[in-house]
Amino acid sequence: MAFTLLFFGIMRLVEIEILNAHSLDARHLLGEALEDLHPLMVGNEEEEIPGAVGEYVEAHKLLDLKMFRTTGAEIGSSNRVDPGVAEFLAGTEDELFRFEREGGNITMHGMRRLRSESECVECHLPAATLGAATMRFDLTDQMVAARGSVRRNLAMLIAGWALLVGIVNIWLGRMTRRSMARLQLHESPKELSTRQSEDAAGLLLDPVSAELYESLRKFHENQQSLDAEVANRLRRAEHMASLGQLAAGLAHEIKNPLAGIRGVIELLRDESEDEEQSNLFEQIVKELDRVNRTIHSLLSFARPSLPQRVPTDVSGLIEDSVRLVRPNLQKQNISLEVEVAPNVD
Repeated sequence: MAFTLLFFGIMRLVEIEILNAHSLDARHLLGEALEDLHPLMVGNEEEEIPGAVGEYVEAHKLLDLKMFRTTGAEIGSSNRVDPGVAEFLAGTEDELFRFEREGGNITMHGMRRLRSESECVECHLPAATLGAATMRFDLTDQMVAARGSVRRNLAMLIAGWALLVGIVNIWLGRMTRRSMARLQLHESPKELSTRQSEDAAGLLLDPVSAELYESLRKFHENQQSLDAEVANRLRRAEHMASLGQLAAGLAHEIKNPLAGIRGVIELLRDESEDEEQSNLFEQIVKELDRVNRTIHSLLSFARPSLPQRVPTDVSGLIEDSVRLVRPNLQKQNISLEVEVAPNVD
């Protein structure tokens, strides 16, 4: 789910940046075209202007440049009025750029109002509208190429991540098997027999010797029981140490990728304008924080220290314990409510 959101989020951000960059380029190109066109309009007689404009437009076919009169009629096309241009000229905006999607194609349309400058004051009022210029540019090929490049890069990134995860899983598997082998090797074997038999006392004819032998036998059995108890305690301690090392390794290997994922999700949340999508990103961040708290608990568990008697915040200890067990209880539809007295230290 996180990788899917990351993929579509990055694709959307890249597409927006590409469109914004092309929009800036279009404004620059259209502005330069009008700057070059203005001397042609000033330096020619009125009846020669349409011809000069037509030649200039023909030389800029790549931009699909068109010039319109104040009525919205295109110059050089039998005075055909374009409703969109006429509506634009009737408004107050000096320029308008937009993107249109149709049949899988992405086209950028731009319009700019042509106003009179200082050289035109002999015939026109200052800043009067002389007409409009439009351009049209097909961005389909550029967007397809950009999307393909992003997909390839993301595919390489995901493949590298999958390879890294696979290597980490193999390493964790080997480490787990080694830890389990160590745990098995440290198990003490069961006592199969004792050196003395209870029937040996019956072979002794001396009652005093028999009583001494029985005392020695019981002492030996007690000593064996104490040794077995010490061995069991040592084995449990080694088990806990191995499990602590395993938990620490797992926690460190999971914590770093979670930090990267959390950073990307926060970026997508801040960039998103969709409230529902932002709420979804926020929920993902909260779940990642919950996992991170669990990882910190595992790391604390993996750092054994010498036992010391110190003042303990019992309330905080209970809250930490509840935080650890609450997810499993929620999965089983079990509600856990804890109330701690205020005077508990």
